[in-house]
Amino acid sequence: MSVNGGFVNDGEGGGGSATKKREQVRRVQSVVPVFISYITECSDEEFTLYGMPVQMVDIIGVLRNFDVQSTKATCLIEDQSGSIQAILWLETDGDSISALPPVKENCYVRVFGSIRTQDGSKMIMILKIIPIDDLNVVTHHRLQIIHAKVYAEKLATGGLPATQPVNHAAATNGTMSFGDIKINTPQENPHGLKPIQAKIMSLLKNTTNYMGMAKSEILAQFDSAQAREVRATLDFLLDEGHAYTTCDNDHYKATDGF
Repeated sequence: MSVNGGFVNDGEGGGGSATKKREQVRRVQSVVPVFISYITECSDEEFTLYGMPVQMVDIIGVLRNFDVQSTKATCLIEDQSGSIQAILWLETDGDSISALPPVKENCYVRVFGSIRTQDGSKMIMILKIIPIDDLNVVTHHRLQIIHAKVYAEKLATGGLPATQPVNHAAATNGTMSFGDIKINTPQENPHGLKPIQAKIMSLLKNTTNYMGMAKSEILAQFDSAQAREVRATLDFLLDEGHAYTTCDNDHYKATDGF
């Protein structure tokens, strides 16, 4: 199973069945940064990297042919390795549709989504798409891809423990560290979130733990009377694509916290 910038196993011992392992992998939300060519050149029905299934991907590219229809928006995402079709389903309310993302054609965007295969071609079902205004983010994304690929190779060949923490990236005060490389990244404040939602997003964005922040650590930041509300908020952030789970269902990272 994959984690943003790296990979971990599903936690099953050697005695578990292959089917059970595959089902557990699919239950966990995970995000892996990739070049588009990784997706388009994969011949497997299910997108994998080194035999490991990838549920969700993170790509950065130039937005082309953004076409808005009644229930969906279609587009082409293009990076230096290739291009891929993508679909964003729009929420409708009677005769109106939800607000479109603030993206423009021929500009960089970041896309989080799942992979689908149709008529032999792979495409991306967009969970979230955001504009990129700072090219430092593009550079850092490429570093993340390189790290994820190297880590996956070593993991696939038994070169690393599957649960080894690799604190390769830490976001603090708008500065991204990758080894000795430091990149300034734009600070994003969640819009339209309730105070408790914004506080949890801030915690997730600023964690320096490669595996994200444990639920127990998040709960410790609030009064015990708020525990139920905190758990409900975490479920909401997962459902809305603001956060995702990593090594297990009790460790969280922010989707935008790069």
